[in-house]
Amino acid sequence: MGSPIKAQIITCRTKQQGTVDIDAQLIILVTQGEVEIVHNGIAYPLRQYEVYFMSLTYSHLQYYAQENTQFMVLTYTKSIATPLPIHFGIQEPERILSLAREVLDLSTSIFVEDNLLQQAKLYELVYQMTHHYLRQQMSTTDHIHYVQQYIDTHYNEVLSIKALASLAQMSEKYFTEQFKKTYGSSVMQYVTQKRLHVAKHLLSQQHMTLKEIAHAIGYKDEFYFSRRFKQEVGVAPSEFKKNRQQKIAVLDSSLLGIVAPLYVYPEIAPIHLTWRNYYYEQFAVDVKVKLLVGRAPHIVANNIKQLLFERTHVDTIFTYPCTPIQIQQLQTLAKVVVIDEKSDWQTQLVQVAQTLQVEVEATQWLQHYKNVAQKTAKLLQRQQKQCFLMLLVKGHEIYLYQDRMVRDVLINDLQLQAVITEPVAELVVVTVDDLLQYDPDFILLLVYEDAVSRLTYEQLHQHDLWQEMRAVRQHQSYEVPHFPWRDYAALPHLLIIEQLAQWFAE
Repeated sequence: MGSPIKAQIITCRTKQQGTVDIDAQLIILVTQGEVEIVHNGIAYPLRQYEVYFMSLTYSHLQYYAQENTQFMVLTYTKSIATPLPIHFGIQEPERILSLAREVLDLSTSIFVEDNLLQQAKLYELVYQMTHHYLRQQMSTTDHIHYVQQYIDTHYNEVLSIKALASLAQMSEKYFTEQFKKTYGSSVMQYVTQKRLHVAKHLLSQQHMTLKEIAHAIGYKDEFYFSRRFKQEVGVAPSEFKKNRQQKIAVLDSSLLGIVAPLYVYPEIAPIHLTWRNYYYEQFAVDVKVKLLVGRAPHIVANNIKQLLFERTHVDTIFTYPCTPIQIQQLQTLAKVVVIDEKSDWQTQLVQVAQTLQVEVEATQWLQHYKNVAQKTAKLLQRQQKQCFLMLLVKGHEIYLYQDRMVRDVLINDLQLQAVITEPVAELVVVTVDDLLQYDPDFILLLVYEDAVSRLTYEQLHQHDLWQEMRAVRQHQSYEVPHFPWRDYAALPHLLIIEQLAQWFAE
């Protein structure tokens, strides 16, 4: 049984011309020297580590090689769809060369089963070439973002400036400059911050030794980890862990957005797999008593009834205002702290931090939020995204929308300008005709999840007048999720800013 893949290496000591027969697809990879490929009267000069890739069927191909030239030729019958152009170069070719040689070696095997291995290696080769080509098309910002995501998932490995700069396909100097310009901190500071962020979660959630935590975040020595932790956080890991041994309960899921930045994990909380799934993923393992999500009086009453029945021990219960009788019932279980819903989110965060004696974490988190907001504000300013329109689609109607979350984040923190300059005290119905008078840089839409609202949203998108709006024509219309956009707390504020930064960075 013959191989469906033909592979050969052509070595030219002197100038040479010849032809290559083609079955269906062809890859030519130059390992040394220069060769010119000609088909349909068009010449493609190839130098070392450049590739000629053809996905159409031709009977043969001409080549003209210079002296001391060597190139690999792979032809195969099975078509593989890729976004590769006909002619491109490859940076860091070691892996690709290695795979090409493996395909070449397997072409001489007498074992039938090696045909499968050769095909697998060919697919991997095409994948690697595609990956390298697409990486080369990325902008500087794309490359920096790629490395940032790599750090976020490989923080527990040995990371060096040299290796990360190589990933970004930049010189070390240019990479470090661009990374700091993009993220506001040096590369290794970012690595340290990521590692300590994970360490805080592990100290708060799990019964792990300092040595185990140090190894889990990429440090070999728990003593070095302790020194870095105290240097960056302000307290020793043991003290940080001790401060989070307090057992707490929160009676509203929005309160999770206050305790999360403080790395405090409640014993009792309202969480649901669907509603605010973000919190479910973060807290579900640690929450021993899972309450119902919602603020309707009957839900609050049922949650308090469940607490009274189970009598799970906690030190402090955090709640938004409820009836005096309900407060008295909760006080039979633990200390009760009532969070004023009308106060701003910073005040709420500080109040909870003071109660739990973790003010340092609140201060650091507020500074982090400020830095991220300032960086995102500059990004939006550079991209001329200064004026926005926010709409609510509910039932058969479309409303102008501007709650205090929108005013806090977009207007106050990001210094954006709302099309509606006056605060919207109540929902104001607008038609598509009304919207034409506005000319925002971008549009945000909050859509209720019921079938009628979704249909209204689809009809809006199909309306000719909607399609005429500048922001819509420029694809600057975004549907925003209910979480975090309708959850007034510290963490949702940060998540909204990060979401905007991601949208406009792309």
